[in-house]
Amino acid sequence: MREIINLFRFEGDLISYDRFGRGHINDTYRVVTTDQEYLFQKINHKIFKDVSGMMGNIQRITDHLPAAYDRFGITSQEALQLIQTHRLENYVHHVEGYFRMFDFKSHLKSLDVPESEEQIFEGAHKQK
Repeated sequence: MREIINLFRFEGDLISYDRFGRGHINDTYRVVTTDQEYLFQKINHKIFKDVSGMMGNIQRITDHLPAAYDRFGITSQEALQLIQTHRLENYVHHVEGYFRMFDFKSHLKSLDVPESEEQIFEGAHKQK
C-alpha cells in the first residue's frame, strides 16, 4: 500500500496509513504525513465501472464548488480537494486496483446512520 500512496503528490513524509470508517463500497484509509492528513481510497471498480469518467466528474465538481460557494456567499461549506499523482492525474490504476486521494477534513464528521432527528432535518435542509 505504501508504494501506491507514494505515487501521489502529498505534502511531507509518509508516517502512517490506517483503515478509516466503515467503507461500504470503497476501502478507505487515513494517511498521515509529517505535514498533513489525507483520505486515500481504493475504488471499487466492480461498482464504478467507468473509473475514468467518474473521476473526471469528481474533478469538475471539486474544481467548481469553491467558486460557486464564493459566488453565492456560502461560507459554511467546504469541498474536498483531489490530490494529484506525480503524473498529474487524479487517480492511479495499479495492478492492485484503482486509487485516489483527497485532503482530509479532520474537523468534519460523516454519519452512516443519523444520531438524532435534528441531524435528519439538517441533512434534508436546502441552502437558500
